[in-house]
Amino acid sequence: VGARKKQYEFSDTQIAGFVSHCRQVNIDWFASTHDLHSLKRLLPLGPKYIKVASREAREMNFLAGVKELNRQKLPVLISTGGLSFAHIGQIYDLFKDDKLTLIHTASLYPCGTPHLNMNRIGLMIKTFNCNVGYSGHEEGFLPTLYAISQGVSYIERHFTLDENMNRVAKMKPHFTDELCTLRPDEFGKMVNAINLFAQLKQQETNLQVSERELERINAYGLVTWDGNDIFLS
Repeated sequence: VGARKKQYEFSDTQIAGFVSHCRQVNIDWFASTHDLHSLKRLLPLGPKYIKVASREAREMNFLAGVKELNRQKLPVLISTGGLSFAHIGQIYDLFKDDKLTLIHTASLYPCGTPHLNMNRIGLMIKTFNCNVGYSGHEEGFLPTLYAISQGVSYIERHFTLDENMNRVAKMKPHFTDELCTLRPDEFGKMVNAINLFAQLKQQETNLQVSERELERINAYGLVTWDGNDIFLS
């Protein structure tokens, strides 16, 4: 909500309408804020989180202002696209006593597989004592599932209801991010796949053969072999 160029700034009526609709349909809402003025407007409306985009995460003075304004101690989500690992460490040091989620992403729209840098996720999880998430700009969602397998606790993807929308979110000609924006059917498939991953991770390790497996194996009958028979398949 809000931006450095006035023509992109939403009115109080638009913001209030958005918040009201989210409450009606029971959706927790939040928004990326690109300046402290916008954050001051948002906080009284009760967002679930404070979100800082990768561009603003480069500015430590801006991040210090976010921390100062966050008197309610809301969880803070910070994207890390285009940031060195050392700079991410500085962000962590600033917010490590808060409810922080560092979000791995690559600031390309769309982002090809060679540039996703997905294994940085595991390093972030090992290095920083906070939640780690993933914001995907890839085509499709298979890398997002890989992020789930590494243990992220937050997923962010571009989403649109408009099949004809060629430029989503950025409003600038060189940001053609329609290829990394999911439509409802794609988003639904991704959510189903994420839920399946969650089920697999929660399964207990069984050292015995399951009853259903035993039933199937026993249905084959026992194989007797005297050491001389030759089996051909």
